[in-house]
Amino acid sequence: MRKLILSFLSLIIFFSCSNNHSVEKPENKQNIYVSISPYHGLIKKIVGDSINVNLLISPNQSPHHYEPTLKQIHSISNSTVWFCIGETFEKRLKELLEIKTKSLDIIDINQDMDLLYLDEKKDIEKKDIHLWMSPKRIKPQLEKITKILIEKFPENQNLYNNNLQKLLKKLSELDKNLQISLQSSKDQTILISHPSLSYFCEDYNLKQLTTEKNGHQPNGKYLTEVLKKVKENDVKTALVQPQHDNQAVQLIAKEAKISLQLIDPFNPDYFANIKKIAKIIENNQNMQAKQ
Repeated sequence: MRKLILSFLSLIIFFSCSNNHSVEKPENKQNIYVSISPYHGLIKKIVGDSINVNLLISPNQSPHHYEPTLKQIHSISNSTVWFCIGETFEKRLKELLEIKTKSLDIIDINQDMDLLYLDEKKDIEKKDIHLWMSPKRIKPQLEKITKILIEKFPENQNLYNNNLQKLLKKLSELDKNLQISLQSSKDQTILISHPSLSYFCEDYNLKQLTTEKNGHQPNGKYLTEVLKKVKENDVKTALVQPQHDNQAVQLIAKEAKISLQLIDPFNPDYFANIKKIAKIIENNQNMQAKQ
């Protein structure tokens, strides 16, 4: 609590000092911010070179443990829009920014979306925000983002609408290809360290089994239950992620003799990343069929 209060006071002082100095802004382009890299790359495809799209969290960082720098906070406060996803740190930062600036629009792109719960208790504060991992679910988000951008930059309406339609077409093609390629993997169970594939699995008839319990690292009893499910379901795909603790998955995979494969939900190359994940699952299913 003391650390949080000191951080908040530091930010107040920073903003107060900044208000006494002129801020150098780009002459020709407006600035917007986006929290994570998958949306960053896709939004850039929509806006082209018309505005600057800034990324808050680099791909190798976890949003769950991220804290913005004072420089980033100041930069966001002088931007037009910030597209966030509902992470805990964003909520704290939003409160501060709303006090200090009236010109910034803060848009939670997951708001009003049909989100899954992360635990059986259906805690409203623990909803799964990984919608971008499904090409089906990200499409309405991109439509929402484009609508906001057109409101802010109406002179670019035709450019944004045309680029959005091209992007939606590519996403539809990706979705169609996934339905075909993953058909043989129907009902396959995926073991994963952090539940980032909930929507992907739901949309392509797969099952996700995570070593996390209600967002926390598991105890021995829960790991025993997970190992039992792994053996009962003859799990062939075990996935680790660079932003999370993968020790539990590694232990279970070793015990069950499953090879581990790395995926990165925050890979900036959205289309290549989704195809890679699908290929891993498809290949493991084909190997199982041959045995």
